[in-house]
Amino acid sequence: MFDCHKQLDGSIEYTDDLMDYIGIINVLMDAGAEVDALRSFMQRLMQSSITKEEKLRYLRSQRQKLLESIHSKQRSLDQLDYIIFDVNKTSDFTIKVSSIDGQLRDLSLMLAGY
Repeated sequence: MFDCHKQLDGSIEYTDDLMDYIGIINVLMDAGAEVDALRSFMQRLMQSSITKEEKLRYLRSQRQKLLESIHSKQRSLDQLDYIIFDVNKTSDFTIKVSSIDGQLRDLSLMLAGY
């Protein structure tokens, strides 16, 4: 994908553009971008065959997916915090935890010896 320039000693010359592309890839991979879509995006970006609108559409789509993942993790964290709170109150309890599909399910937990 990258046009790298090797020096006589075998080291690679990293241009500013190459470093920018690597930075974009790192950010998008950390954000959970799918490899094939990212590869296609980067090829078009590096070949200057992508419009500003297409860039923004892809980047905003990746942002939305990341935001949804964050919200999902936050819901899980909130539920876990509630379970911890409830455990601190008593060692014999039943709680209701919302599942992903929105239905409530009972979790009956006996914590003998804790």
